[in-house]
Amino acid sequence: MKFQAPLRIGTRKSALAMIQTEMVVAALKAAHSELCSDGAIEIVGLETYGDKTQKDNLSLVEHGGKALWASEHEQAMRDGIIDCAVHSTKDIPGILDDDMVMPCFLPRADARDVFLSSTVGHFTALPEGATIGTSSPRRAAIVLAKRPDLNIVTFRGNIGTRLKKIAHAEVDGTFLAAAGMIRGGYKDMMQTILEPSEMLPAVGQGAIGIEFKKDRDDLHDLFSEIHDLQTGICVKAERAWLAGMGGSCRSPLAAYAELNGDQLRLRAFASDFEGTDVKTCDITASVQDEIQAQKMGADLAAEMLKGLPKGFV
Repeated sequence: MKFQAPLRIGTRKSALAMIQTEMVVAALKAAHSELCSDGAIEIVGLETYGDKTQKDNLSLVEHGGKALWASEHEQAMRDGIIDCAVHSTKDIPGILDDDMVMPCFLPRADARDVFLSSTVGHFTALPEGATIGTSSPRRAAIVLAKRPDLNIVTFRGNIGTRLKKIAHAEVDGTFLAAAGMIRGGYKDMMQTILEPSEMLPAVGQGAIGIEFKKDRDDLHDLFSEIHDLQTGICVKAERAWLAGMGGSCRSPLAAYAELNGDQLRLRAFASDFEGTDVKTCDITASVQDEIQAQKMGADLAAEMLKGLPKGFV
């Protein structure tokens, strides 16, 4: 099915979201010459409720979770205002509404987290009682599991805002995604990059995903040309695990997949909010496609849930 231009791409209005959307536009133009003409693609900036809560430094957990970043885009697709939406995949719930899909991803960037502080090089080196600023239950639980004496406070804002807060010592340390810092032009300000063994990344971290309505066969065809298969295998395994766990950013959950040949390694982390009861798993299996990767993630979630108390996630 041939797509009828213009293609209206929805995105958040933040600088990083716009950069990521321009990456998608560039990839589309490289793959489809007919989209290179003026007016063939239109970028539509939308403000989400997540943006509004971020401005007020409100807790994401207490104000709706990851759906805050996607619901306005999804309604705009249903209303015919936009055709698709570009997302930071880590911000999207593991379970989408029945009429939505997110099947396509650009090549994944660095999925790791970066620790930032004006005083020390690693969060484990902070003095007793120091304050960590983060809105991520995952990061908070991982920190508290290793340093239960640290104080966690809600800390939101775009990259520039958080860097200024660190420079002004509003908190003793915080974390940002390496991919966002690199894409946003802050690579030179990255301090300590944390390996997955130290802080397991969020599901989909570093991946740019494209969401659209399930019945848009024309968009399936259009975006399949820029879809990165390796990223798809890894991210879909992670997201299947997240969906199986029934969690969102309200829960301290993390999963990270790495593909080497046909060997897919999937590491997963689940915890209570205080980091006192932590469950981890690390498995490797042969996969041939995204369907097998999704099954691997779903099976791992089912296995991990067997050993978790009811209401854990």
